[in-house]
Order: sequence, then C-alpha cells, then structure tokens
Amino acid sequence: MRKVCIAVILIFALAVTLGLMLFDLISGDPLNVPATIRAILLAVIAAFILGRISSGKGSGRKDLAGYKKLYEGQLRAAFRDRPKKQAVLLEAIHQFQIRAYSKSEAQLLELLPDCRSKEEYSAVKLFLGAACSKQEKYQDAVKWYQSLLEREPDYSIAWSNLGNVYRKLAQPQEAKLAFEQAVACDQSNSYAYSNLAELYLQQGQPEQALEWGKRALAYDNTYLYAMKLVAAAASVLSDSAQAEAYSRMFLEAGGSSGELQRSIAQFGASSESLKEMLDK
Repeated sequence: MRKVCIAVILIFALAVTLGLMLFDLISGDPLNVPATIRAILLAVIAAFILGRISSGKGSGRKDLAGYKKLYEGQLRAAFRDRPKKQAVLLEAIHQFQIRAYSKSEAQLLELLPDCRSKEEYSAVKLFLGAACSKQEKYQDAVKWYQSLLEREPDYSIAWSNLGNVYRKLAQPQEAKLAFEQAVACDQSNSYAYSNLAELYLQQGQPEQALEWGKRALAYDNTYLYAMKLVAAAASVLSDSAQAEAYSRMFLEAGGSSGELQRSIAQFGASSESLKEMLDK
C-alpha cells in the first residue's frame, strides 16, 4: 500500500512538472533556463524512482519476516530472544535466496560463534551446508551437515540434505543410508522419499523407485517432483497404465509436458502411448 501511495504522488508530481513545461513552451514566454533544468531533473528522478518501484527494487528493506515464515520449520526457536542476531540470520537467508551463496556463507560463519542453543547451531549449520553445496563445495557441505547431526542426530532435513550432497559426490551407498535415516527420523518427510526414488531410478531399480515415489505422494499428493519420478519409473517398467495416470496427474497439477518428457528420457524410458498423450 505504501508503494502505491508513493507511486501515485510521484506520477502526480511528474504530470504537473511536465504540464508546466509544456504550458511555458506553448505560451511563448521567455524560457526560464534554471527552472527548466530543475524541472527536467525532477522528471528524470521521478521516472527513475517509479521504475524502481515497478520492478520491485529499491524498497529499502527485504521481506525478512517472509523468510522467517517460509523457513519456520528450519529456524524453529533460533535467536528468538535475540532479534538482532535473528535479523542477521534472516539476512544470510536472503542472500541465499538471491543466489549470493558466498556472501550468505560469510554471514553465517560470522554468526556461528554467537550460537547458544541446539536450534541456533542447527539453523546456522543447515544453511551453511546448503550455501556450500550450491557453490559445489561438497566436502565443506558434508562437514557442516555432519557437525549438525552430531548435536541433533534425529534431524530429518539435515539427513536428506546430506544424502543429496553424497549423491553429487557420486557416493550412492552413503546417499542411500542418509535418505533412509531421514525417513527413519521423520516418516512424513516426502522429500526424503522422493530422493530415494530418484536414487533408485539412477541405479536402474525402477521397482523400488516406483514404491518410494508413491510413498512421497502418500504424504504430499501435490508434490510435482514425486509425480514426475513415479511416471518415469512406470515408463521404465513399461507399465503404460500407471505411467499415463501419473503423467496426467503431473500435467493437471501444473507440470509442463516438456519437463516430463525430458525426465522420462533421462532414465531411458519410452512409451508410445505416453508420448501420444503428451503430444495432444
């Protein structure tokens, strides 16, 4: 609402300024050079600010409260009694969100010595692991996740993230154990189920992939990625009925046909009836 009010005021000021300049030109009065220069500068500044507002930039503050809500499960009670430290953590998350991973990592490292509780150590190390992984610093990511899990061995999200890092390190057995541990710690963690489904697909075990993908959907029937994996697994198994059913589910939930076809092709599957359905 505040942005709208500012925009309206600026548009009005810009219109008045331009209107006065036009009136002076039409009336034929001698041109007041200093006043004209000031008017042009005002018009340029107003146009620039309006452009920033319309593009979503220059708002002054990031929506840190939005990050707090988005990552509520990961932040929990971290720095709840120290708002300034919590703001630093949220700022680091903001940098992570805008893909400034190196800056996010640096801010988190500065915050680490201020951690006191289990929740604070977990939140900082979880995002440190994620920031390192995004920079392909996989060994550092493993270090942070393992350090977190030493303090909190039943943290399902950390186990699932660690499994993904192991997979990128081409260590499928370690990845499988980490994903299974994630499931053991939290049986409602649909991400861990889908991670196992993808791992089994990559290892040429579509039966297990189909099973784990369906388990993911049992806990979250809106999970597009799991739908795609199940469709791919069924296609590898030449199970046209299931492949078409889950493909249709994926498309009706908002997934793209091209993305689904690429996923199925990635795992070496082919189904003429499925292709016909997708091409419609």
